[in-house]
Amino acid sequence: MDISFVLTQVEDLSDALAILEGQYNDPDDEIEDKCMDLFTNLGAVKESMDALRNVFAKIKEQHQISLEKISELENLQKRSCYIRNNCPKVLNSTHVENNKTFCSSINDTATTQNTISPIPSSWSHLETPVAKSNSSSDKTKQEIQSVKCRSIAHVTEEEFDSVPKYMKGRLNVGALNKLIDCFNTVFKKKYDTVRQAKKTVKSKDMEYYCDWKREENTEPKGTFFITGKDLTTFGDTKLDKGMLNMITILRHLKRVKESRQVNGPVHYVLL
Repeated sequence: MDISFVLTQVEDLSDALAILEGQYNDPDDEIEDKCMDLFTNLGAVKESMDALRNVFAKIKEQHQISLEKISELENLQKRSCYIRNNCPKVLNSTHVENNKTFCSSINDTATTQNTISPIPSSWSHLETPVAKSNSSSDKTKQEIQSVKCRSIAHVTEEEFDSVPKYMKGRLNVGALNKLIDCFNTVFKKKYDTVRQAKKTVKSKDMEYYCDWKREENTEPKGTFFITGKDLTTFGDTKLDKGMLNMITILRHLKRVKESRQVNGPVHYVLL
C-alpha cells in the first residue's frame, strides 16, 4: 500500500475533526469564503421563493374571480333558457320585428320632444297583471299576492346531460321534472296560505299557517323555502334516498339550495 495515500487520508480526517470541534485553522479563509457564498446564494433563493409565492397568490385570486364570473354566466344562461322556453306564443317573430321598428321610431320622437310614447295598438290584446287588477274590482288581495309566488323552472335536456353520471345514475329528465312539479305545487300551497290574513285561513290549515309564519323568522325576508315535511304532506311523495339524490341534482343545477337550521328542519330554498 502507498504510504503517501494513507497520510493524505489521515490529514483529511484530521482536518474534518478539527472543523467539527471548531479548532481548524484556515489561513487562506477558504472555508469562510465558501460559507459566505453559500449564504448569499441562499438569500437569493429565498427572494425567488417569495416572488413565486406572490405570483401564486395572484393566480389563485384571479382563479377565484374567474370561477365567480363563470357562475354568473351559467346563471344568465339558465335565465335566458327559461325565458326562451316560456315566452308567450303571441310574441312570435313577426310581432317582435314590428315592435322593434315601432320602438325605434317612438324612442327617436320621445328624445326630441321629451314625451312618453304611447302603448302600441298591436299590444292592446295582451293582458298584464296591473291592467287586469285594475279592471277586476272583485279580485281579492290573496289572489293578487299568489301571482307573485315564484316557481322552479324545468330542467332541459342540455342541463341534464351536464350532470355527472355518478349523480343521476339511471334517472331521466322526466322524473326530475316531476319532482320539480311537486316542489312548485308545495311552494304554491304554502305561499297562497301564508299570504292570507289570519282570520281568513281555514281551520284545517291553521296549524301549518302558524308553523310557516314562525319558520319565516329564521330566513332573510323575501326567501322562498319549504321543508321535507311540507313535501311529504302536500307533495304526495316520500323523502327517501331516491328523492334526496334528485334534490342533490337540483342543488347541482342551482335550482335550490339547502339551509340547515340549528335544532330545526332543513330548508330547501328557491334560487
